[in-house]
Amino acid sequence: MFNAEPPTHAQLPSTGRLIRSTLLAMVGACVLLVLFVLPAEYDIDPTGIGKKLGLTDMAHVSNADNQESLAITSNPTGDWRDEVTVTIDGYGQIELKLSMAAGETASYEWVTDGGKLNSDMHGDGAADKFVSYREATDEPQNSGDLTAAFDGTHGWYWQNKQRSKVSVTLRTKGTYSELKRVM
Repeated sequence: MFNAEPPTHAQLPSTGRLIRSTLLAMVGACVLLVLFVLPAEYDIDPTGIGKKLGLTDMAHVSNADNQESLAITSNPTGDWRDEVTVTIDGYGQIELKLSMAAGETASYEWVTDGGKLNSDMHGDGAADKFVSYREATDEPQNSGDLTAAFDGTHGWYWQNKQRSKVSVTLRTKGTYSELKRVM
């Protein structure tokens, strides 16, 4: 039930108690910052606890891989049109997409170097169009055909949920204009 009467002066905390509570909250926030946030986000670990808990590994998820250009092999093995191998850092992610018109079809296969990835094959286009073709967890490979539901980019998002790096090789062929790295 709601309190119909406001609290009396005697029921309110004293100024000293409010100051102590505020200082205690600030000290607690600083402890959490030093022990957990700095090691996990910035690889700054003054106490060494972050390394023991594996938090510093999370900070090593690098955007450096996302900055390098996508090296696509023009004449890959077999009948494939394009082939690309990328390395995903521990706890990292990457997205590769094909530029496709509605109704175009591409065949694909991807395989890791032994690691397992969470994957999401989807497409997005103009006017906030989005379609999810398939999702999976902990898989080392997949293959099939992808038919674009609309004009836009269609492809794969991979997430590495383990500490060690995982390399993934994607091979594609079919009707699409370009294979590119989105993130």
